[in-house]
Amino acid sequence: MSVGQILDILSKRAPVVAVLAFATSLLGKWTSAPVLPFYILAVVVGLMAFALATTKGLSRIFKSKEELGFGRNRDWIAYLVFVKGRARGFLRLSCFGFVALIVSGLNQPYGNLAFAGWFLLIAWGIANRRYPADLDTVDS
Repeated sequence: MSVGQILDILSKRAPVVAVLAFATSLLGKWTSAPVLPFYILAVVVGLMAFALATTKGLSRIFKSKEELGFGRNRDWIAYLVFVKGRARGFLRLSCFGFVALIVSGLNQPYGNLAFAGWFLLIAWGIANRRYPADLDTVDS
């Protein structure tokens, strides 16, 4: 199995991993579980988020607005401001992640896992964002 295939699998499974991280952080907070496994899970999920962001997420940052399908800068900015092209379910999952982050505690070990899950969710959203140029090639 190549690295590209592993990253594709990670990109497809990232929402599930993020939801499991949120649920685990909440469960750990409510049961006062030992903190060492939560630190380890936070590092693992954080590394997954870093790998997804650096490999798939950064590929579009260096493209020009014309390559993304925009004619003017204000069209590109409006597209980003109105959060168009986002992955399906991104807003609901990010709201759940925000609530899990606040409830599990910002400075707690359980909150670290929620932070890592939220960063994984953001990296997934950036990696799976669709621009007008992407939509034109799908329709053809």
